[in-house]
Parts: sequence; structure tokens; C-alpha cells
Amino acid sequence: KLEELGIVFVSIFGGEPTLPPRLVDMIKYARLKNRKVYLSTDLTCVEIEYLKEIIKTGVDIISFSLDKAEPAGWNRRATSTVDNQLDALLALKSKRYNFTIHCNVTWHKENLTEGKKLIEYLHEKRNIGISVRPAVYPFPTPKTLEQAKTLLLGPEDYERVKDLITWVIKKKRQGYLI
Repeated sequence: KLEELGIVFVSIFGGEPTLPPRLVDMIKYARLKNRKVYLSTDLTCVEIEYLKEIIKTGVDIISFSLDKAEPAGWNRRATSTVDNQLDALLALKSKRYNFTIHCNVTWHKENLTEGKKLIEYLHEKRNIGISVRPAVYPFPTPKTLEQAKTLLLGPEDYERVKDLITWVIKKKRQGYLI
């Protein structure tokens, strides 16, 4: 049906897409049908060997989120919990596997002071595209909605967000993949 509609990209996301046992088969089928594949993963749940198999199968874009420098908090997505997986992905890129790595960094009350550190970490890894966004609306967390609301940025945070955005623009002009 996707072919009939002219759909070029298949996005695989939601929950943790690396957990279903037939993910590699789904990617193979999409590639067989000449579809590009975008995979949004947590990276903290996938074993390195399986991650390598997924990439070798033909993912075009692999995307993940990073929320903390250290230590990992309520969602485990910290630099140390994704470091080995990122190194494995970058090693595959250096072996001429053609895919893009993309990271989403959402600034919220618990990581606003680490905004620059997260961007620098990703930049030092090389070849990782970075998106940044301030959390000004509820986003999914393992906490209750009320607890999630406590993470949202408010007017008292706007000056720090403005400083971070100014810094990000400067880094973009210096060649960071933001």
C-alpha cells in the first residue's frame, strides 16, 4: 500500500522499536520495497550486536534522545548509558555504512544547566546531527502527568534558555551539526 501511495520513508518508533523480535525482518521488507527507514530508538535498551545487525540491514536514519550528562535520572538517557552504542554506530559509519545519526536534546528543569555539556558531548563524537528544544509542554515520562509538569520550563527559566539558544547559534555558525 505504501508503494501504491508513493510513500518513500517508513518511520519505526513508539515504545522501544528494537524490542519486537521481527524488527530486522520489517527493515528488510521495507528495503526490499525500496523504502527508506527511519528508526527512533532509546539506545539504552538495545545490545550493541543487535544494533549493528539493524544498521547492516539498512536503516537510513537512527534517532535517539539524550536528556542528561550524568548521572542518569528517571529515564536513563544519559551520556554513559548511550556511549558504547554511539561508539558502535560511529564505527559502522567509518566502515562506509551509509546512515545518519540524529540526537534530540530536550531542555527541561532537570537538565537546563547541562545544556552545553550535552551538545559538546555529541559534537565531540562527530557526525551526529543535533536538534534542541525547550520543554514548554508536557512530554511523556515514566512519571505521572503532574510530575512531568514539574519538568516544564517556565518564565523563570527563559533567560537561561535564551543564553543557551544564543550559545547554540554560535556553535552552529562554528560548524556544529545543529
